[in-house]
Amino acid sequence: MLNYAYGMLEVQTRINIITQGYDPTKGIIHGDKYNNRQTFVFDKMEPARPLVDRRILALIKGNTFSPSDISINAAGRAGLTRSWRGACCALR
Repeated sequence: MLNYAYGMLEVQTRINIITQGYDPTKGIIHGDKYNNRQTFVFDKMEPARPLVDRRILALIKGNTFSPSDISINAAGRAGLTRSWRGACCALR
């Protein structure tokens, strides 16, 4: 859940950075020796990570999960069902 929520935060942050006219590849805190990652996105995400952590923790503490809440794809990778992915997206 936390990885999924971080992924959503990354997408939202990237969109905000680009629409405001900033270069997402020019990070300040995060470095990238190959210059092929959008490190400024990760820099801008850092202040929001504790908020995402708290919201996911509250979601986990406030719900009871069952095996049917997890789906496994053909490659054997486990993930959240659509309803729980939606719950993670709604944490804004």
